[in-house]
Amino acid sequence: MANLTSLAKVKRALGIPTGNTVNDDYIGDLVSAADYQILAYTGQVALTQTARSDAYDVELDGQNEIALRGFPVSSVTAVTNAGNLLSSDDYYLDQRTGMLRLTADGATWEQGKQTVEVSYTIGYQDGSPELANLAHAATIVCCAHFNQTRHAGVRSEGMAGYRYMMDKQGLPAQAVAILSSFVRVVARDVT
Repeated sequence: MANLTSLAKVKRALGIPTGNTVNDDYIGDLVSAADYQILAYTGQVALTQTARSDAYDVELDGQNEIALRGFPVSSVTAVTNAGNLLSSDDYYLDQRTGMLRLTADGATWEQGKQTVEVSYTIGYQDGSPELANLAHAATIVCCAHFNQTRHAGVRSEGMAGYRYMMDKQGLPAQAVAILSSFVRVVARDVT
């Protein structure tokens, strides 16, 4: 997995000169961990574009929608229903929820195990505004963890009128505000 942020970006945000390398190894660890924290928080499977193919069980008779496992879905390249390849006019994708629905009135998926197969692409394109926002959130997460490390085990401290309180959340509020638009609306199996 490619890192959303970098050692240089985090050091710049923290105000650490590039020549100061004392904390580089630790910041590098934070950079690597930030991607996984963002994936876990948002419920996404991949951040950059990744092709995948999944087979789905259809448990209910009359079911006309499938919840795709991967998110966010960039494009759907092929859909088969009980071995029959569907035309792109036969289905549509609800981008926000990741639901693949049949378009014709009364159309349903064939009931059974692994009867629907979907090939699709998930993630964001390099250079997209979405990846830029996620990268900024990753930098904020790294900076927050770096600053909290120096105060490990302390909830608050103060001296001479100055008071510092640790954030009780796992991710800083600024990062959560950015990431909120990337969170999956409907929970899925993220395998």
